[in-house]
Amino acid sequence: MAAASEQAGLDDFGDLGFVQRCAWWLQCVASEAHLDAAAFDRLGMVIVGWLINRLRWVDDLKKHPEINDEIVRAPVFVTGMPRTGTTKLQRVLAADPAVQSLPFWQILNYAPVPGHRAGEPDPRIAIGSGYIDLIAQHSADFLTAHPAFVDAPEEESFVIETDFQSQANCTRLRAPSFWQRVNGNPDRESLAYFKQILQYIQWQRGAEGQRPWVLKSPLHIGNLDSLFEVFPDAVVVHTYRDPLVALPSSCRIVEVFRHLLTHDIDLAELGAEQLIWWSQILNRHLEQRDRLNNGRIFDICYDDIHHDVIPAVRDLYANSGRSLDESVAKAMLAWEASNPQHPFGQHRYSLERYGLTAEQLQSAFSAYIKQCGERFGRIGVKTSGA
Repeated sequence: MAAASEQAGLDDFGDLGFVQRCAWWLQCVASEAHLDAAAFDRLGMVIVGWLINRLRWVDDLKKHPEINDEIVRAPVFVTGMPRTGTTKLQRVLAADPAVQSLPFWQILNYAPVPGHRAGEPDPRIAIGSGYIDLIAQHSADFLTAHPAFVDAPEEESFVIETDFQSQANCTRLRAPSFWQRVNGNPDRESLAYFKQILQYIQWQRGAEGQRPWVLKSPLHIGNLDSLFEVFPDAVVVHTYRDPLVALPSSCRIVEVFRHLLTHDIDLAELGAEQLIWWSQILNRHLEQRDRLNNGRIFDICYDDIHHDVIPAVRDLYANSGRSLDESVAKAMLAWEASNPQHPFGQHRYSLERYGLTAEQLQSAFSAYIKQCGERFGRIGVKTSGA
């Protein structure tokens, strides 16, 4: 906090409730994440960046209280188990000029850099490009698993984790004690924080910030109660895919993400961790969606996203009382044509790498497989893929 204050020239962090949460998270990381001193220093630099953004946000709130009057209207949240097509669907939907999304550079720094003048290149874009270059240098496998581009829509998990009270804080680092603390707890507070950040970004964008949002994060699975409490007019798009394919793919991306800070990773433990995480979360998700039954949860199969996305998008728009204009459909298809799968190479994974078996997954995800198979079809059995 002292380093962030010195760099930002500010000292008001606003509500200090995050301090205890951050301290607990770091205590878990220090004892459980297998970081060496250099990695912990790098993590410290990341946290300083988060705190600088908080300082600048709080400073702008004091100068411009009208930020809190911004209305976040009818956001669309794409969610699903990781590796179920959420990224592609979010980016396809974001090709509609009537909506807005969160590009990587603004997720990395949601607060403007002081001194930036309107009409000049936003320095946050160059910072974001540099960050992706560093990822490419240190872990090309990460970009293979999850292609990232500085101006492409990215998931809000990277904003939510800066408040230190979410399962997002357990992805980039091994922190099982922290996960036990946050798992199953209502995620309302972290979502309320995220909504405040959306208001802040809308205010920065002026008139263009009044468009509906298209957002995306697997974090919202199992948190539908809190999501609809904070965003009462939200639409949730749930993508589904055979977990025997999705889970090992998810394990691989968590592995390469954690490799950015440590190579001391027990792959069998990682597999067991992810199996427990997502089977519990998906069971909670199924219970919540059945209980809510509010007509604002739309399901899309991975195959429909992967092979021919436009019919699924048409159905989604119709379900929301809209029609898909042909010019918008062409823009979506143009995005798809210019963004082929695997731009950084083939993403390869297997159950065996993580000490998992098909029988384990079929048992752990039995309710998900049964309900998705009965309702939507096309839940098959596959144990590896790309």
